[in-house]
Amino acid sequence: MAQVQKAHVREALVVAARELGVEVGYAATTMAAVAARAGVATGNVYRYFPSKEHLFAVAIPESLARELARRVRARVLALGRATDIAALPPTADYHLVSGELFTLVVRERLAVAFLLRGAEGTPHAGFAARLVHDLVRLARRYARAAHGRPLVGAEVFVLTRIYAAYVASLGEALIAFSDEKGLRTVIDALARYHLAGLRALFVGASTSTT
Repeated sequence: MAQVQKAHVREALVVAARELGVEVGYAATTMAAVAARAGVATGNVYRYFPSKEHLFAVAIPESLARELARRVRARVLALGRATDIAALPPTADYHLVSGELFTLVVRERLAVAFLLRGAEGTPHAGFAARLVHDLVRLARRYARAAHGRPLVGAEVFVLTRIYAAYVASLGEALIAFSDEKGLRTVIDALARYHLAGLRALFVGASTSTT
């Protein structure tokens, strides 16, 4: 008689793969470790997933990576030419899109953390770097539209470092905080510092000299 798969066992294996993926990385994650974390025998893992590659394809699906990238882009584009986010009404598209993005991040917390931390060894390797590149491109377009000035040279370098630090910090926050309230608090705090740095760059804040 064929082995009947149980939904709760399959889900436990997916969660275990995500947890180990963010803790030790894809390369160091073994099927035996996934089984131990999920509380099942190693042989049982292969009844659900024929290989580690197949397991991670389910745990970190391509559809999620595409959806995350799409919603991040949508959030930036929803800003339009607004120069003061605090002045936007609660019903503004920017806030609505931001809320949808936050819901996705909370629901898929570990998978998103895996993507933002590089996803090395998987088909998603370099996701974070590509996301940073896309954000820089969109931010440069925003700077021209909202502030009437292109960002070039050293400013692009600084912009790239700002976004790289922001994406990395978000990935760490998703690991450090598992509850929605804690995540919202830390993400909001990171956003405030992140936006302050961008604002200074976009308006061409001068540096003091001695």
